[in-house]
Parts: sequence; structure tokens; C-alpha cells
Amino acid sequence: MYNSGQLNKRVQVMERTRISDGVGGYEDALTPKFTVWANIHPLTGREYWSNQQTEAQVSHRIVIRYRPDINQSYVISYNGKIFDIQYFLNVEEGNRFIELHTLERRM
Repeated sequence: MYNSGQLNKRVQVMERTRISDGVGGYEDALTPKFTVWANIHPLTGREYWSNQQTEAQVSHRIVIRYRPDINQSYVISYNGKIFDIQYFLNVEEGNRFIELHTLERRM
């Protein structure tokens, strides 16, 4: 289904963290975890509409090599854009690739 040659975008995986503001409060921040090669596929209008009817809201499918440490608290940063991971799938349960179903965060 996928091959390594399709992973042609360098993305940064980041984790949401809370950092003390020094006066008793906290602010949310993104902390870099690791950088990987990925394939980013924006959903077409039909895919997007169909997706909205049945699943969590998703705007892009991002494929990376399999990593057992991926979780939904991470976000993907690419080219000044932030993508929140809605859910992810181990492609064909093969431990080779993970499809991250994401929603682009509007700034």
C-alpha cells in the first residue's frame, strides 16, 4: 500500500505540554519530540464530506514509518502548519507504517 519513497516531507512530531509561567499559572506549549519523514495527503472534498459523516473531524492523512510511541497527545508540525492527531491506524497491522488522521489547526 505504501512505500518508503512516498515519505517525502520532513515533519516534526511535537507534544503538548504545560509550562509554568513563573507566577503560579501555566501556559500550553509544544515541545519537539522527534523528526520523521512523512507523506501528507489533504482529503479531497468528497473524502472530507464522507469522513465528516462517519468519523472524527479530519482534514489530512499523514503517513509515517511505524513507531510504537505515537499517541494522540502529539501534534504534527509541517511548513508552519500544525495538525492535531484525531486517531491513527497501524496500516494492515504490519508495524511498517502508521496513518495519522489529523485536523489542521486554524491559527
